[in-house]
Amino acid sequence: MNVNNDRRKVAFIFSVNGGALLSFVGDGAQQVNPSPNTATQPVNEVVFSIGIEGVPDNRFQAAGTCKYGNAFAGVTQITCTASTDKGDFSARFTTSGKPPRPGF
Repeated sequence: MNVNNDRRKVAFIFSVNGGALLSFVGDGAQQVNPSPNTATQPVNEVVFSIGIEGVPDNRFQAAGTCKYGNAFAGVTQITCTASTDKGDFSARFTTSGKPPRPGF
């Protein structure tokens, strides 16, 4: 899932085994478009949530990127990688080729 908010934060959120979530977060203003149908989003934070109420998220400062293509143009991949002082994180998702739906 890709989330944008009014503070220019962009997050790519991946579900992990057992309902946990792994998020790659960056400043949307830093996004670059190497071509009309591709984008690279710098990542400055990784958030890991185990999805249990009352258990705080683990937040780590990070250096990395999320790269993705135009999901409205067909099948594409979203690939995120980031390094933190706790280790490296990565996730990849391939879309179905159907246009994205707003909301969730």
